[in-house]
Amino acid sequence: MSHYAYCRLTTIQVLPYCIFNVCVAALIEWLDAKDGISLAISDKGHAFMNLMVAFLIVSRVNISIGRYNEARGYLSVMYRESRELIQNMVVLTGHNTDLRAKEWRNNVSYKTCLLLRVAMGVIDYTEHNVNVWELEELDDDERAEITKFLFYDTGSSRNALRWAHGVRTEYEENMRVPIRLAYLLRKEIRRQRSELGQCLTIGEESKMMSSIDAFMVGYYG
Repeated sequence: MSHYAYCRLTTIQVLPYCIFNVCVAALIEWLDAKDGISLAISDKGHAFMNLMVAFLIVSRVNISIGRYNEARGYLSVMYRESRELIQNMVVLTGHNTDLRAKEWRNNVSYKTCLLLRVAMGVIDYTEHNVNVWELEELDDDERAEITKFLFYDTGSSRNALRWAHGVRTEYEENMRVPIRLAYLLRKEIRRQRSELGQCLTIGEESKMMSSIDAFMVGYYG
């Protein structure tokens, strides 16, 4: 619909209410001038309503700012924990220069960045309407691993739609994807026991896992 057509339609819809309002105002003025019957409303009511509206507007603005600052705090947590996980991994395993260790560090770093990218994709979904399992950063294996456990019909016969207990929207399914990626990242960290021969101690591995836990706390927030 063009802008002109939209304005015309809006005018047609509003015009009857404007005519009714003018007729009521003219009737009040006519009664006041002819018979001395005043139907005017005291300005005290208007003053009180102005006060209430101003109070409600300020309250809503404060609530909105509070939610915005809270969301910024959670977003900062996700970025911080992504950096901490990668830095701790490099510090704790950097002495191992074996090719398999380098490949493992690269996989963990990539999956960490991918988890952050997907989480941001969920946040941006309401604006861009792009499903996070369709992001170009995902390779075919990762995309198949994600869509296999979605309750939304993605056109794949391997997904988990047959197990769903109700209809879910795309937005709800997008919110589940980072949870699945966090699971895959935990598996990748755990894989160091078999691939690298226990390169990390139990405490060091737990430290890396705790970064994922903190990341997910920020995401859930």
